[in-house]
This record gives sequence, structure tokens and C-alpha cells, in this order.
Amino acid sequence: GGYDGQDIFNDIWNLDLANFSWKKIDLDLPKPVYFHGVTLTEEGRLVVFGGVDCIQNNTRTNDIYSFWLKVPSLRSMAWEAVKFYIPKINRLPKGKLREIGVPMDYITTLSGGQALCG
Repeated sequence: GGYDGQDIFNDIWNLDLANFSWKKIDLDLPKPVYFHGVTLTEEGRLVVFGGVDCIQNNTRTNDIYSFWLKVPSLRSMAWEAVKFYIPKINRLPKGKLREIGVPMDYITTLSGGQALCG
């Protein structure tokens, strides 16, 4: 994404900090934005949050997009599937999570490091 003073873009680029060169990534954001936040997880997932999506109205979005830049681990793919099929998994009691086979470290993550009740 980005803005050149006239157009908003949806392309994604990588800056190589070793030699300060840019390389276009073969991905595009679903819609053009600028002034957005981006982070890259240790496992290679690019996460994009928000941004300005209309110059004339200066409207902002709170959309979240994510892209895998490399093949994730099977564990990560399985966890994404669990979150998709049980969207309110963070509301389940700890006992139920253990019963359905959620690993303890994920239960801890769901609770933000706090012990879940039940």
C-alpha cells in the first residue's frame, strides 16, 4: 500500500535493510490503503491493519488482512482451522478446551497468559 500524492496503492514491498533495496512481493492487498500498520510474525505471516482508504473523504478502515509469506507449520495451519470452525473458542472454559484437545500453550495464549476459569 501507499500514497504518491495522487493514487492509493495496494501493492506490497519488502525493504532489505542490508542494502536498502526494495523488492515487490507477489501479493496485493484486497483494497488500496496508506497510513496502515504492518507486522511480520516469526513464522512468516504478514499482518496488515487499518489505514486510510479514501483520499477525498480521508476515511479510515479497521480491516485486518494477513498473508503467509512462507509455508506455515502444520501446527499453525491446524490452529487457524480450529479458530475458523470455533470462532468463539476464546469464550470456552478451560476444561472444555482441554476436553476438545487444545494444547495447553494455546489455552494459555487464549487467556492472555491468565488462567481461564473452569
